[in-house]
Amino acid sequence: MSHPSLCQEISTIWSELFDHSEFLNTEITKFVKQFEEKRQDSEVDQLLATLETVTDIRDIKIGRFMLAANNHLPSLNINLPKALALADNILQIEKEISNINT
Repeated sequence: MSHPSLCQEISTIWSELFDHSEFLNTEITKFVKQFEEKRQDSEVDQLLATLETVTDIRDIKIGRFMLAANNHLPSLNINLPKALALADNILQIEKEISNINT
Protein backbone atom coordinates (compact mmCIF):
# COMPACT_ATOMS: atom_id res chain seq x y z
CA MET A 1 0.00 0.00 0.00
CA SER A 2 1.36 3.39 -0.91
CA HIS A 3 1.56 6.31 1.41
CA PRO A 4 -1.13 8.47 -0.35
CA SER A 5 -3.44 5.48 -0.56
CA LEU A 6 -3.01 4.76 3.13
CA CYS A 7 -3.70 8.38 4.04
CA GLN A 8 -6.80 8.36 1.84
CA GLU A 9 -8.08 5.21 3.50
CA ILE A 10 -7.42 6.57 7.00
CA SER A 11 -9.24 9.76 6.06
CA THR A 12 -12.20 7.78 4.76
CA ILE A 13 -12.37 5.65 7.91
CA TRP A 14 -12.09 8.73 10.13
CA SER A 15 -14.88 10.47 8.18
CA GLU A 16 -17.14 7.44 8.46
CA LEU A 17 -16.54 7.08 12.19
CA PHE A 18 -16.28 10.63 13.45
CA ASP A 19 -17.63 13.10 10.89
CA HIS A 20 -21.34 13.41 11.57
CA SER A 21 -21.83 16.77 9.87
CA GLU A 22 -24.06 15.44 7.08
CA PHE A 23 -26.31 13.65 9.55
CA LEU A 24 -26.36 16.65 11.89
CA ASN A 25 -27.16 19.08 9.08
CA THR A 26 -30.11 16.93 8.04
CA GLU A 27 -31.39 16.68 11.61
CA ILE A 28 -30.95 20.41 12.22
CA THR A 29 -32.82 21.23 9.02
CA LYS A 30 -35.70 18.94 10.01
CA PHE A 31 -35.80 20.41 13.55
CA VAL A 32 -35.87 24.00 12.27
CA LYS A 33 -38.63 23.15 9.79
CA GLN A 34 -40.77 21.51 12.48
CA PHE A 35 -40.12 24.37 14.91
CA GLU A 36 -41.11 27.01 12.35
CA GLU A 37 -44.29 25.14 11.43
CA LYS A 38 -45.35 24.79 15.07
CA ARG A 39 -44.43 28.37 15.85
CA GLN A 40 -46.37 29.68 12.87
CA ASP A 41 -49.47 27.75 13.94
CA SER A 42 -49.11 29.10 17.46
CA GLU A 43 -48.75 32.69 16.23
CA VAL A 44 -51.78 32.37 13.97
CA ASP A 45 -53.82 30.98 16.87
CA GLN A 46 -52.74 33.87 19.09
CA LEU A 47 -53.59 36.42 16.39
CA LEU A 48 -57.03 34.91 15.91
CA ALA A 49 -57.67 34.93 19.67
CA THR A 50 -56.60 38.58 19.85
CA LEU A 51 -58.81 39.48 16.92
CA GLU A 52 -61.76 37.75 18.58
CA THR A 53 -61.16 39.64 21.84
CA VAL A 54 -60.85 43.01 20.10
CA THR A 55 -63.99 42.35 18.07
CA ASP A 56 -65.90 41.38 21.22
CA ILE A 57 -64.78 44.56 22.97
CA ARG A 58 -65.65 46.72 19.96
CA ASP A 59 -69.03 45.17 19.25
CA ILE A 60 -70.38 44.42 22.74
CA LYS A 61 -68.43 45.78 25.67
CA ILE A 62 -68.01 49.37 24.49
CA GLY A 63 -71.77 49.64 24.00
CA ARG A 64 -72.39 48.22 27.48
CA PHE A 65 -69.86 50.63 28.97
CA MET A 66 -71.42 53.62 27.25
CA LEU A 67 -74.89 52.58 28.42
CA ALA A 68 -73.70 52.11 32.02
CA ALA A 69 -71.78 55.40 31.89
CA ASN A 70 -74.80 57.30 30.62
CA ASN A 71 -76.96 55.75 33.34
CA HIS A 72 -74.62 56.28 36.29
CA LEU A 73 -72.36 59.25 35.58
CA PRO A 74 -75.05 61.91 36.11
CA SER A 75 -75.81 60.60 39.62
CA LEU A 76 -72.07 60.32 40.28
CA ASN A 77 -71.63 63.96 39.28
CA ILE A 78 -74.40 64.93 41.71
CA ASN A 79 -73.21 62.80 44.63
CA LEU A 80 -69.45 63.39 44.31
CA PRO A 81 -69.53 67.01 45.58
CA LYS A 82 -71.67 65.84 48.51
CA ALA A 83 -69.14 63.13 49.37
CA LEU A 84 -66.28 65.63 49.14
CA ALA A 85 -68.13 68.04 51.44
CA LEU A 86 -68.67 65.24 53.99
CA ALA A 87 -64.99 64.31 53.81
CA ASP A 88 -64.02 67.96 54.36
CA ASN A 89 -66.35 68.11 57.39
CA ILE A 90 -64.71 64.99 58.86
CA LEU A 91 -61.25 66.49 58.35
CA GLN A 92 -62.35 69.73 59.99
CA ILE A 93 -63.76 67.86 63.01
CA GLU A 94 -60.51 65.85 63.32
CA LYS A 95 -58.48 69.09 63.27
CA GLU A 96 -60.67 70.60 65.98
CA ILE A 97 -60.32 67.49 68.15
CA SER A 98 -56.57 67.49 67.55
CA ASN A 99 -56.35 71.17 68.59
CA ILE A 100 -58.36 70.49 71.77
CA ASN A 101 -56.07 67.59 72.77
CA THR A 102 -52.89 69.60 72.29
